[in-house]
Amino acid sequence: MRDFKFKMEKVLQFRLAAEEKAKHDLAGSLANLKTDEARLHLFRQELDSRQQIIEAGTQVDLNQALLEADYRHYLEGMVTRQTAEVARSSQEVQATRDSLLTAVQDRRVMGSLKEKQRGYHDYLVRRLEQRDLDEIGGNLFLRHTREAE
Repeated sequence: MRDFKFKMEKVLQFRLAAEEKAKHDLAGSLANLKTDEARLHLFRQELDSRQQIIEAGTQVDLNQALLEADYRHYLEGMVTRQTAEVARSSQEVQATRDSLLTAVQDRRVMGSLKEKQRGYHDYLVRRLEQRDLDEIGGNLFLRHTREAE
């Protein structure tokens, strides 16, 4: 009997490539999330430092107070936008995790199918070998019984 050949090897290779792509996509999504979280942290730190300046009660003129209020308003808007960006990045990470999970499951299914087919092939090979051995044994037995007569 010929050697084992998995008929769906190309599909298995495609699934492996899809899994690798999903891993790469997840790494990129996680890097984006980390960057977005770092930006959010920086905006919050700047806003907190401005709030501390106000709470310290240092003397400032009216123009500087208006500029400071405008800057704090700008920072609050940036914190809000960056919070939304972090939420979007978190959703993207979850979606890429889900696609990676699906890709891994698909690859495992194909791998187990390949192993199952390999096992069946090996079973058939052993069965044929045993049949051949039984036939040889039967022929030897017949030859010895004929010679003994």
